[in-house]
Amino acid sequence: MQAKNVAIDDPAPCCSTGLCGPVVDPVLVKVNDAVQALKKQ
Repeated sequence: MQAKNVAIDDPAPCCSTGLCGPVVDPVLVKVNDAVQALKKQ
C-alpha cells in the first residue's frame, strides 16, 4: 500500500493544543481527535 500525506495549513494557535479560548470550536476538537487517531496508526 502506498503512503498518503495530508497537510493542514492553519495559523498558529494561542496554545499547544489549539483548543484554548473562551469558546472551543467543536470542529477543531473533531479534527484534533482524527489527527491523533491517525498518528497512532
